[in-house]
Amino acid sequence: MNGRGIAVSLAGKLNADALRFARIVLGAAAVGLGTLAHELAGPGEVAKHPAASLLAWGASIALALIAVAPLASPIAGPRREPSSFTRTQWIEWAGVAALFALAFALRAVQNDAIPIAWHGDEGSAGLAAIRIVHGELTNMFGVGWYSFPALFFAIPAAPISLFGPSYGALRLPAAFAGAFTVVGVYGWMRSAFGWRVGLTAGLMLACSHYAIHWSRIGLNNIWDGMFVVFVGGLLWRGWRTGERWAYVGAGLLVGLSQYFYVGSRMLPIVIACWLLSMLAFERDRLARQAANLAAMAFVALVVFLPSGLYFRAHPDQFQAPVERVSLLRPNWPERGGNWFQYTARTTGRSVPEVMVGNLRDAALGLVWLPLRAWYAEAGRPVLLLAPAVLALFGLGWLIVDFRNPAARYLLLVLATTIGATALSESTPAGQRYVAGVTVAAACVGLGTALLGRLLADLLRFSNSRYGYLLAAGALIAGCLADLNFYFREFAPVASRGDPNTQIATEVARRIAPYPAGAQLYFFGAPRMTYQGFSTMKFVAPHVAGTDVLEPLAAPPDWTLDRPVTAFAFIPERAAELEFVKQRYPNGREARIETPKGEPLVLIYEVVLR
Repeated sequence: MNGRGIAVSLAGKLNADALRFARIVLGAAAVGLGTLAHELAGPGEVAKHPAASLLAWGASIALALIAVAPLASPIAGPRREPSSFTRTQWIEWAGVAALFALAFALRAVQNDAIPIAWHGDEGSAGLAAIRIVHGELTNMFGVGWYSFPALFFAIPAAPISLFGPSYGALRLPAAFAGAFTVVGVYGWMRSAFGWRVGLTAGLMLACSHYAIHWSRIGLNNIWDGMFVVFVGGLLWRGWRTGERWAYVGAGLLVGLSQYFYVGSRMLPIVIACWLLSMLAFERDRLARQAANLAAMAFVALVVFLPSGLYFRAHPDQFQAPVERVSLLRPNWPERGGNWFQYTARTTGRSVPEVMVGNLRDAALGLVWLPLRAWYAEAGRPVLLLAPAVLALFGLGWLIVDFRNPAARYLLLVLATTIGATALSESTPAGQRYVAGVTVAAACVGLGTALLGRLLADLLRFSNSRYGYLLAAGALIAGCLADLNFYFREFAPVASRGDPNTQIATEVARRIAPYPAGAQLYFFGAPRMTYQGFSTMKFVAPHVAGTDVLEPLAAPPDWTLDRPVTAFAFIPERAAELEFVKQRYPNGREARIETPKGEPLVLIYEVVLR
């Protein structure tokens, strides 16, 4: 090698060493800023320095992204100008926009009225969002209501600050998350299995009664599905192309997902199992992707770091969302042993038999058993009959195609969903399948494509597309059945919730238009209380609420000096209205009944003149 060659080689080595050193410094700075963000936030609900903590967090993420950024090849060819869209691409993008519009419309239109019930849990989430708007909850790396990460509540806080406290505003972000998930399913399935699978999977998820319902609930559950889909899609692209940005994007989303529903904690487990499976199928490629995978893990760590440090100092808050529903918690329900041990003793079965039974029920909740807990009123599984049959075809495809990385990821998400559901209360609980429904939709898309092939062969079509069209017709019929069930059967009656939720909803609707300074006396104890239902406090924060815990034995002596004073009575305390009327005779009475004509709540209003 001549002197020039030695110099070039040495310069290249020095540049590589300098770059490696710069990456290390930037990475260390990212970790340092993430730690600083935690310190600036502090341990309480009110951050020590709210703006500074968020700024430090944002800077730490930016430095992490720079530290792992891919380098342009030093031997790159001439720069290629971006090609213009072809007619086919324009048509596809128009189709994607139409799919998003359909999904969003099915989730956002009249979202304050469907479902009819204004759930207390939603109201509690809304109150947490209001606290952010008012500056009472400013530590975005701590927890808010029910030990859920506080950062999530900043999302509904935005529409609430714009439109005021209402269930329509509270539920709006969930509609966006659900619609984006539909588009994500289309894009990923199209890339992994072809456009036919992508289109039918996206259409199924757009019209799924289950997915629509959870996209109309103002809680953090629906975001699980979005993260599962986009992380899976980015991992698939990164694995297929080796593009660093895809891995970095996946890491960014994995880190962010930990600030949402507890179900997202399964994502790192799914990814770890997915990578372990690569040791059996694609070990060489796994080795080549080591740097990209390290970049993904590092970015995820930096994004989660401030919250992770908070949970390290408060492990009880980290464990609370899991422990309160886990069937593995000891002394359930304070009778010695966990639920599986207790059930085994009381039924005469062994613990393994009880566990297998729960796993069976969790799996059947997707296609056969009616869901329990949340969404139990629907009396249906995740998939109705026609989509369930197609999904079973698709599941068979995934199992046969197990060597496909995308198939393994989907199967792992499905397995963790079933496992988590089997280990939590009220199996099959409706709120546990929000990630699993995305896999179910993918299976429906695969099943539709497979059925199309079979029909084309059986009917000896000259073109396979005719078989696909027949199968797609069955899918469309299934989608219409889902929409008919949700909007015509479930929404008008069953979406009202349990009796207490119905009462809270009707009272909240009644008092929301009251002027500021109004007063509500709530006669609901011991069955329910105003303080125990956040519904009324959320939509009517301008109304002062008071629980009347003891039954009236005589006319009350309260001084009514508010513009409007309302008295709400549940049926078993309706007789006390006579005492109120004796003391305040010039009020107006409103009797609210159930759809069956049964008394639900009685409201007596006195307007100050």
